[in-house]
Amino acid sequence: MRRLTIALATAGAVGAATLAAPAAALAVPGAAAEPDYWSRVLNWRSQKCLEQSWENGSEQPDIRVATCTGAENQQWTYTRVGSSYTIATVRNKKSGKCLEQVYVNGVEQPDVKAAVCTGSLNQQWRTAQAEWYVTGYFMENVSSGKELQQSYLNNTQQSVVNVAETNPWSDYRNQVWRQ
Repeated sequence: MRRLTIALATAGAVGAATLAAPAAALAVPGAAAEPDYWSRVLNWRSQKCLEQSWENGSEQPDIRVATCTGAENQQWTYTRVGSSYTIATVRNKKSGKCLEQVYVNGVEQPDVKAAVCTGSLNQQWRTAQAEWYVTGYFMENVSSGKELQQSYLNNTQQSVVNVAETNPWSDYRNQVWRQ
């Protein structure tokens, strides 16, 4: 089996600090409590950070990877969904928007974006510990079952972030994220 579900409730679980979120923090509109733990989300293969795009001071819905700067548009918090320790919404500090897989007229798209937090299934991410020789976790969209990844074209990294099927027989490091 290529991955194991992270048991965050277990003391000493790998990635627990990465995925832990205060119980009071809610990733839904009107949430009063502000999370107290924000962190970067770093792609294992490229060592670049997940960020929400901003152009000329204006928020963009685009999600991409870029050189890590520590800016607020590269800070994220995980908020667990219900009683599950492995399913979370992922919210950007600068915009307050949630990471979601795009659906157009009910049809799944590979794109991801920042959108108003609703808690819908396409904004929920199942986390699972990466195995073999990498340290990190996979982020699988609950709605589609596809993994968040940084795109590579002909083995050249792109700034594009999307979702794709897991292929355990290829280089999957672009689907592994860490703090």
